[in-house]
Amino acid sequence: MAALPQTIIEKYNALGGLIKAGVQCVAGNDAGLPYTGFGCLWQELDAMIAGGMTVIQAIAAATATAALSLGMADLIGSIRQGKQADLLLVDGDPTTDISALSRVRMVMQAGRIVFKWDGGTGVAHRGWRSECC
Repeated sequence: MAALPQTIIEKYNALGGLIKAGVQCVAGNDAGLPYTGFGCLWQELDAMIAGGMTVIQAIAAATATAALSLGMADLIGSIRQGKQADLLLVDGDPTTDISALSRVRMVMQAGRIVFKWDGGTGVAHRGWRSECC
């Protein structure tokens, strides 16, 4: 555990080097594994920002850049007419506070609402939680 802080610094430096080299980086986590919840992706984006990305670059790494990397940019990754309507509504402005992405209020997948915050526990239909580990 003592080496963890140095390891994190090395990872931030590596990410900074990739960004400077023009490498397109995508965001992701190991959601579903122990200690990695499904509501934790915002922390990955926060780490990418700490590593040198702008907020917009980090958000794009989870959306448009990820879709492009998957060869699905014509279907997902941005809000455009004709694309699948996958939307995340949050409480706050993630461009000024990335942790706003932890305050999910509604999720729309393919044009259908699949999660709507109940105003209290964060639990809604389908049992989805917007909480992080």
